[in-house]
Amino acid sequence: MEHRSQEKTGFFGVIARPRSYLNLLYLLLGLPLGTLYFTVLVTGFSLGIGLMVLALLGIPILIGLWYVVHAFMQLERSMAVGMVGARMGSPRSPSP
Repeated sequence: MEHRSQEKTGFFGVIARPRSYLNLLYLLLGLPLGTLYFTVLVTGFSLGIGLMVLALLGIPILIGLWYVVHAFMQLERSMAVGMVGARMGSPRSPSP
């Protein structure tokens, strides 16, 4: 009898837990969001550095990119807390 109760909560018991589907959704959202983060950050950094040499327009772009990074951080933080149930301390405000 003990073997059957362990079977329901063992390897295949994951299917019955709602938390498993939130974890799966978190992982599935990771690829498109990671691609978006990479594209925005590499483009913003390259544009900021390139325009800083030419016309000093890159400095405001890099400062704006700092706030974009903070927004991405907040999004990932809220997803981790909401979907995975991670516990984190309070975030610090951005200061470029």
